Amino acid sequence: MLTALRAQLLSRRAAERTGLLRHCRGLASRLPRQGQWHDVPAGERSAWEALGWTEASWAGRGAQPLSSMQRWDELSNLQQAAAQHGLGWQKDSWDEQLHSGDVVVQTEEAAAAAPAAASEAGGNPFQSALRVAGKVAPLVGSALAKSNHPALKLAGSLLSVAPSMADAMAAPVVVDGVETTLYLDDSGSMSFPTGVTLGTRLDEGRRVLSSLAPLLAGTTRVLKFGSSATVLVPREEETEVSGALVSLAWDGSSEGTYMWKMIEDDVCQRYQPGAGKLRLVVVTDGHDTLSPSEYNGVQGMNPMMRKLLRRGFDIEWHIVVLGKVDSMRSYESLAAATGGSFLAVDSFDPDSPKASAFLDAVWQSGPQERFERQRRYELDVDTAERFDWYTALPPPSR
Repeated sequence: MLTALRAQLLSRRAAERTGLLRHCRGLASRLPRQGQWHDVPAGERSAWEALGWTEASWAGRGAQPLSSMQRWDELSNLQQAAAQHGLGWQKDSWDEQLHSGDVVVQTEEAAAAAPAAASEAGGNPFQSALRVAGKVAPLVGSALAKSNHPALKLAGSLLSVAPSMADAMAAPVVVDGVETTLYLDDSGSMSFPTGVTLGTRLDEGRRVLSSLAPLLAGTTRVLKFGSSATVLVPREEETEVSGALVSLAWDGSSEGTYMWKMIEDDVCQRYQPGAGKLRLVVVTDGHDTLSPSEYNGVQGMNPMMRKLLRRGFDIEWHIVVLGKVDSMRSYESLAAATGGSFLAVDSFDPDSPKASAFLDAVWQSGPQERFERQRRYELDVDTAERFDWYTALPPPSR
């Protein structure tokens, strides 16, 4: 029943967002994408998948992938190989189709407002780009920053840092209801292949995000992390997260993995404990490699949890691990101990039993469901990892 309700919700929200993004003068509008997705030969379809295309984006029902806006040198090695050997593209022909990177991302609202914005800016291309992109979201800055056009590049750089600035300037929030923060691993290893498909871990992560984002309606923040943390979506009440827009900024460009200490600092700086709970969602492919020694590796979760619990926070973890990771059981136990959920995937299929169970747990994270998940953790004496901080958890009553 829960899976069916969730599917109906996803379908309705997907329909509402149809046509949200379109790429003007971009490669995507010129690629030979005739025919139905399932009519494309299997080898070619795998190449398109490596470039981020799905059946929905192929048919125009979903957002086109980031690769449709990237120059050849911005594609991963795997994507270049897929484009060259699977589809017959070369560097020159690929870049020629992009018209020297002159790509603009707009919503329907922004497109209607563009003439007025240009008029107000007095024809200044930088101001026009800034105003038009601002109609979409600060997340578009990362896409504009990749443009060859100096004005668009500058506008993109400014827009990319705007969410972090807005988030840092906001006063700490008392956790009275359910506050959700989504942390996305943006380290360089996310560009590694999964070993199962032609895609990368980042490609699989984006597929997870496309199913996860509609379930995070409410008060939500989104950060990507690597060597440091970058806010992609500042906290706004009752704001639905756009998975398509977040994917534009989630590009695996943040080098190493600074995770547990980053999360601890982010929670302590951004929130104050109250009567509600923090729902922390993490999508990652590995261990923390950059935090101080106590927080380093998978065991870095323990000092983080001790401090957050001492501060009085009630935290529910939902964790997705992409690929094979040592001590994966520790991630699963962290989620279970707090009444959350865990998913390990090489190739994400939202309809698989494990993925459906994970998504349902995110969608249904009320007191009773949470209590039942914690109870299962307590009964799993033989295999569950026991944490010294577990008894400090508040009762699962909210």
